[in-house]
Amino acid sequence: VVQAVDATADVARKGQLIILESTTYPGTTVELVQPKLAAKGLKPGVDIYLAFSPERVDPGNPQYQTKNIPKVVGGVGPDSTRAAVAFYSQVMDTVIPVSSPSVAEMVKLLIEGQEAVVRTAREVLPLAESANDQPTLDLLTQRMQVHEKNAWMLRSLLKK
Repeated sequence: VVQAVDATADVARKGQLIILESTTYPGTTVELVQPKLAAKGLKPGVDIYLAFSPERVDPGNPQYQTKNIPKVVGGVGPDSTRAAVAFYSQVMDTVIPVSSPSVAEMVKLLIEGQEAVVRTAREVLPLAESANDQPTLDLLTQRMQVHEKNAWMLRSLLKK
């Protein structure tokens, strides 16, 4: 991320929209990207638009492709958020603005936690089925139901 930010800061110009889209810790956009752009004389919301949007995929799920997975965006200020929403709205079915890049970065971590539960369950399920291990099958089913409930709650919170 640091090398990409350095390279971007070297060629960034006034009026551009810069979106960090990577798995990273909450605070990266404001604590790492923004100062590097400021060092080049570019202030978010004044000279450029700066936002974060988590990359999203749902491997193995044919129902969801890039276009129909909700896209979360948080900008450094309302103008940056609006610019990022306008950009993604051209290619995504649903774009969900949040209050800041840090909130969008936290959403990514929450989503990854939920996805880890699903990946683990998908990997263990065939083993439990072949061993006819009912307690493990029950546990996996319960975990998947909890995941779906948590995912629903997360989607509901994001729509507020």
